[in-house]
Amino acid sequence: MNHTTPFGSAERIADQCDRYARELARTETRRRRGQNALRGLLTLLGICAILATFVPSVRALFGEGGSERVAQIAALALIISALGPLFSTWDPPGRFHDYAHYIRSFHSKIHQAIEDHKLSDEQKHDSLRELTALARSNLDDVKNKWEWIEDRVNACSPKRSNGGTG
Repeated sequence: MNHTTPFGSAERIADQCDRYARELARTETRRRRGQNALRGLLTLLGICAILATFVPSVRALFGEGGSERVAQIAALALIISALGPLFSTWDPPGRFHDYAHYIRSFHSKIHQAIEDHKLSDEQKHDSLRELTALARSNLDDVKNKWEWIEDRVNACSPKRSNGGTG
């Protein structure tokens, strides 16, 4: 990325969009893995409940009343997993995927505008001004929605020298 071009500011915004989109995608992956692990755990619990209820040798392992406790725990886990999303403040993985895709689109659009040789300089500047304003607004929305994201983006970004201006 060359910040000495006339479009350096737009390129920096495009770079920010890319970095934030990557962090949103990483968050989606982490959340999806967590969901899959929980589903696996609940499936295992359900299998244990079925085995403890219907297989006498497994029921004997749990002892007197043990199979009922396993069934009760499985039923409670099923209810919690069904009702949890209704009361949860956590965003589902798909939401991070959608935001990542949308924010990343500004990265592409800005670079397309910079490289569009059919546009006059004035048209290109107008297009970039609008695109960067939209990108900034959407980046601000992401930062306000998920206050933790800026720290993660900064932690994952390589340190760059910008001429000693901070």
